[in-house]
Amino acid sequence: MNREIKFRAWNKVEKKMYNNTGFVGLADYEFLQYTGLNDKNGTEIYEGDIVTCAYYGKIIRGEIHIGKCTQDVNGGEYSTWYHGVGFKFICPPEGIWDDDVEWLVEGNIYENPELL
Repeated sequence: MNREIKFRAWNKVEKKMYNNTGFVGLADYEFLQYTGLNDKNGTEIYEGDIVTCAYYGKIIRGEIHIGKCTQDVNGGEYSTWYHGVGFKFICPPEGIWDDDVEWLVEGNIYENPELL
């Protein structure tokens, strides 16, 4: 999959998210890459986003990540992959990345950690 390479950044000092801007004091930022995927409303999905979907009558919520994969099923943590993008969540159903599943960005792990 070819995807547009762009980032947003979480400023750890100011506790603020920045989109498409110049960055000063790079050590103060955590950079989050665009996945190339959009949710059902057209919102771009970035690393660190918290997304939900309805799957067989259940609401599934998890964190988006790129380049990490964990499958600690006994401990309840699990990752799956879709077009090179990882989705980390607890006790997933099979086939969660089916093309007919609609995703919704609810927030992100920095501004809305209470969602997880």
